[in-house]
Amino acid sequence: MRSFRDDRGFTLSELIVVMGLIGVVITVVYGSMFAMVQASRASDRQARFTNEVASPLLVIDTVLVQNSSIEEASPYRIVVLTDRDLNNKMERTLIEATMDGKLRYRVEELNAQRTLVERVMQDWTISENNVNVAEGEPLFRYFTQDPNEEITAMGSVPSDARSVLVNLVSMHDGRTISDSRRIQFRLRQW
Repeated sequence: MRSFRDDRGFTLSELIVVMGLIGVVITVVYGSMFAMVQASRASDRQARFTNEVASPLLVIDTVLVQNSSIEEASPYRIVVLTDRDLNNKMERTLIEATMDGKLRYRVEELNAQRTLVERVMQDWTISENNVNVAEGEPLFRYFTQDPNEEITAMGSVPSDARSVLVNLVSMHDGRTISDSRRIQFRLRQW
């Protein structure tokens, strides 16, 4: 007896198995790609946080910890004197949140009498997306020796302030990111 079997194609069962395997492979690949995209977004968010908040906060902390006196203080601006290079030349450092969303940082080297600027050492923007002023959130809040007693009269900050609470608020891609730090003035003469 003769068989009428034709070996030129695939059976329906074989096609269903292959389609199922392709579906599993596509699901695994899609899941892996989705996880990588999510990880990339999280990494981008962390990088934005570091660039807009954490790094500027570290710069501000470094300057304010070693200030020897405060020349000017307001909720959005501080001007301090330091000798950050330990070269017996005083530097005047300005840190300011502006209306246009910038966080300015300027360092000037002063003459021996502290009356003239000998040279501008740094003048740059440490954040481009600062919203402290726009949201009415003070960049600086000053405190006396009692850490709970906030100084509201800005004229008394140079003589009475022992610490400052720095609160940076930034906006990126429609999301608000912020961080704050309490900084003790260590080098000030009381």
